[in-house]
Amino acid sequence: MFRNLEGLEDPEHPLLGPNRRGLRLAGMLQGAGGGGRAARAVHLLATLFVLSQYAELWLLRRDLGLALRNLSITMLSTVCVVKAWTFVGWQRDWTDILDSISRKEREQRARRGGGGRLVDQYIRYSRVVTL
Repeated sequence: MFRNLEGLEDPEHPLLGPNRRGLRLAGMLQGAGGGGRAARAVHLLATLFVLSQYAELWLLRRDLGLALRNLSITMLSTVCVVKAWTFVGWQRDWTDILDSISRKEREQRARRGGGGRLVDQYIRYSRVVTL
């Protein structure tokens, strides 16, 4: 099952390689250049969609059943958009955290004499949990 996901691995970030790649593909980890602008445009469109849901809630305020059904979707969308913008806004902090985790992992591997059997077991376990 996980053999198809080997393309997500990153030798610089053995533990978090697939997570970093997924965040980059989703537009959450943005680099310099046009890719970041395109991802921010997608986030902006998602924000506009959530705002349109609030407008629809305002229009449905007289029909309680429809408003409550729409409210659950609106709240979920709001949480997702706020999380996305927060992650993008604190990009530098998140990148520092991810880099320090990878640096610590490389130090652990070097200290263990190159074997790192325990680290490899932990990576396999984390792949099952996160993927």
